[in-house]
Amino acid sequence: MNEIFVIDNVIPKKYQDEIETVLTGQFPWYFYSEAVYKDTSNIPQSENSKTTPVFVHNFLNNEEVISDYYNLIKPLLYYVEEKVSINFEKVYRAKSNLLMPKTGYENFNHSYPHVDQLFPHLSLLYYVNDSDGDTFFFDKKYDETAITNEVKLKVFNQITPKKGRAILFDGLIYHSSSNPINSDKRIVLNYNLAT
Repeated sequence: MNEIFVIDNVIPKKYQDEIETVLTGQFPWYFYSEAVYKDTSNIPQSENSKTTPVFVHNFLNNEEVISDYYNLIKPLLYYVEEKVSINFEKVYRAKSNLLMPKTGYENFNHSYPHVDQLFPHLSLLYYVNDSDGDTFFFDKKYDETAITNEVKLKVFNQITPKKGRAILFDGLIYHSSSNPINSDKRIVLNYNLAT
């Protein structure tokens, strides 16, 4: 899969509201000082990359459910499967990221380009709330060869967060998040999947 599928209103409005209400209420978020760790071996360079902190909630990791909230976000996968006629055989990881405005951040800045897994997979992003803070997609894919920080990437697509919007893409495409500037928060669900 080389395409990036954008699906607006992938789930019913009532379900969109439920996810947003839960994730913006008394919800257990965990602080990480960096959204993407720069010293990871598969991180190439992009001239507008900036490190940023992130709040994370892991629902499932290494195919094992680790959160009581997983049942809230699991049905979303069934809606996506129906919309794109794909069956997901495995969920490697499911988590949520919360980014907030950062001093000095501009609309061309983004986190370090990365891939979530170092093996073939699909990535699914779901935007929990309306926000700025685009998702950036770059012109290269991770291919198990040594893509190092000497490799330069160029942005080939940007997608703006919109409540109810899902993006499904080849997880080996380098991508990155960006912090909101005008919104107070940007919340996304992130799934790594196999078909």
